Amino acid sequence: MSKKWLASLAVGTALMGTGVAVGVVATQVSQPATVQAAVKTKTYKIDRAYRKDGKWYTMKVKLTYGKPVTVKTPKFKGYVAYTRGEFNLTLTANGDVQMSGNGGYYFKTISAQVQKANAKSKKAVTTNGTIYYGNAKTVSYKVKGKVGTIVSAKVPQIKGYKSNVKKMKVGINDKGKDGAWKLTKVTYKRK
Repeated sequence: MSKKWLASLAVGTALMGTGVAVGVVATQVSQPATVQAAVKTKTYKIDRAYRKDGKWYTMKVKLTYGKPVTVKTPKFKGYVAYTRGEFNLTLTANGDVQMSGNGGYYFKTISAQVQKANAKSKKAVTTNGTIYYGNAKTVSYKVKGKVGTIVSAKVPQIKGYKSNVKKMKVGINDKGKDGAWKLTKVTYKRK
C-alpha cells in the first residue's frame, strides 16, 4: 500500500474517533475494473440432448467465454424428427454454463413388413396417444411396435365427424399412457 493511502486512512480513523461523521476518504483516482473470466473455454456435456431408438443421447459442446452458442441436434438418415432439439448456451465469467432449450425426438422409418414383425416381437410395446378436435375434445388411439420406430395406424372414427386422412404415422416414444406421438396432421370436421 502507498504511504499516501495509509495517511488518508489514519486521518479518517482519527476523525471517526472524535465523533465526527466521515464519508469515504479517498485520495486515489479509481480505475475501471476489468472482469477476467475464471474459465475462458469449457467443454460442456448436454445430458438428454436427444432421444433416438428409445434411448437418450448426450452432446458435447465447446464454449468460449463471451460468445453465446446455439446448438441444434443432428439430422439422421432414415429418421423423422418429431421435434429437432435446440439449445442456447453461454459460459459465464465464473465458469458456470447457462442453458435453455429442449431436446429432440427421432423415430426410425421402417417398412410395413418390418412393422408387422416388430408388433409380434417380445420387445414390442402397446401404447396410446390422443388427438384433439372440436372444442377441446379428445379421441384416443392404440398402437403396437418397438420403441423408437414409426408405425402406421388407422385414424379413429368419431360419430358426426370426418377426418382429413384415413391412416396416420405414429412414433412410439415409450410404453404406457401417451407414449404414441402422432406424426401426421389429423383434423376433424363436422359432417
